[in-house]
Amino acid sequence: MKKVCLLFTFSVNCILLLAQTVGDKLAKAVSELEKDPQMEAALVSLYVMDADNGSLVYEKNSRYGMAPASTQKLFTAAAILELLGEKFRYKTAINLYEYANDPLKSGMIEIRGSGDPSLGSWRYAGTKKEALLKDWSKALVKAGSGLKLTSIYLYDLPPGNMQTIPDGYIWQDMGNYYGAGTSLLNWNENQYDIVFRSGATGTPATIIGLDTMQKQLKYRFSVFAGAAGSGDNTYIYAAPFAREAVVNGTIPPNQRSFTISGSMPDAGYTLALSLQDQVALSGGIIDPKIQIHSSRGPVNLESADPVTSPTISSSLITSISHSSPILDSLVFWFLRKSINLYGEAFVKTIAYERKDGYRLDKGLDHITNFWTENGIRKSEISLLDGSGLSPQNRVTTRALCQVLKYSAGRSWFPAFQDAIPTYNGMKMKSGSINGARAFAGYHKSAKGKKYIFAMVVNNYNGNAGEVVKKMYDVLDLLK
Repeated sequence: MKKVCLLFTFSVNCILLLAQTVGDKLAKAVSELEKDPQMEAALVSLYVMDADNGSLVYEKNSRYGMAPASTQKLFTAAAILELLGEKFRYKTAINLYEYANDPLKSGMIEIRGSGDPSLGSWRYAGTKKEALLKDWSKALVKAGSGLKLTSIYLYDLPPGNMQTIPDGYIWQDMGNYYGAGTSLLNWNENQYDIVFRSGATGTPATIIGLDTMQKQLKYRFSVFAGAAGSGDNTYIYAAPFAREAVVNGTIPPNQRSFTISGSMPDAGYTLALSLQDQVALSGGIIDPKIQIHSSRGPVNLESADPVTSPTISSSLITSISHSSPILDSLVFWFLRKSINLYGEAFVKTIAYERKDGYRLDKGLDHITNFWTENGIRKSEISLLDGSGLSPQNRVTTRALCQVLKYSAGRSWFPAFQDAIPTYNGMKMKSGSINGARAFAGYHKSAKGKKYIFAMVVNNYNGNAGEVVKKMYDVLDLLK
């Protein structure tokens, strides 16, 4: 009789276990996660839906606005693919003008940008800065044979709009490559490198290489060798259009060569200097007092003299047009490598293409309106940028899943899905800023069930890597 009872109890337990739904398992796992010491002051939000019909599988705290970090890029990527089309291309013009009635035969180069974030990038075969500079310079020198170049004019920011950095970016991020500002003229993803050599812990690091693209910048360095295994803890502090940067922090000890990357305070000016140098190498005649001006005013501090507008008392000699890769190629790198610059450029492009100015605030309005028109409550999205770098962004996990569900039904979905990275064996975009970790994406279980999910943890304490492992443990239940 005792054996029969034990067998009956075991059978009931097996039935109950088999009867547990994925939702039940997720509820138990999230409950355990919330009891973890790392989550003592944290908020855990999770939303899971059936990818086929959109029905709810499980949710916890999905109505709370969370700092989404880079999972916010999903809002931007899907919106620009839908609003501008996956085949959209940016176009940059390099124009050569000759001033009228000038016996010395002088002229100017105009570089007219459209916000292309890939201009000069190393990621694409047709955008590499070295090749572009050589091609442009040869064409300019050939068309303007004997012409002395006295000025370069940059169309980089529309008059009256000087803002290149989103309001939500923090000072610690701005001078570093991931906190780059955007204008109509971006160059080499607005990134440059500084190379150090380090010795014993506590000793000053030595600079052994500085990217010549930033030769106009002055630096103040306070970089030391940190403890073994401490990694890169350097920060570059430089405001937009600054001519001086401060570099503080530590790098690992005993490094023969250690590279950190900064953001160009004035990418258009860097491009002008680079093109000027290449034109000279290609045989062009450069006035020793050449002036560089932009649509916002003079940018070479040595002279504030006005430059004659290219449309006044001048004639166009030649025009070179450069087209970016198609938009779905840009979105691939935006999501796959989480390039913040692309997100801010995309947001401004949406506004620019709608004749609303090259303005982040107007672009964010367009994106917010787009998503509210497609079923997301306005209260569930509060966007301060297009990349998720600002700690003040707030979205709900339900809204993230709605973006993913919407995207799955669009013609551009294959490119969008391909761009999303794979982590923990799952197709999902990650997000990481101080105190916040997030994942959102698609997964097909071993049994063939398709899920759309978003999980965000805010205000955890302790090691970020441990938090990620614990989040993976929860998401593994979808496998």
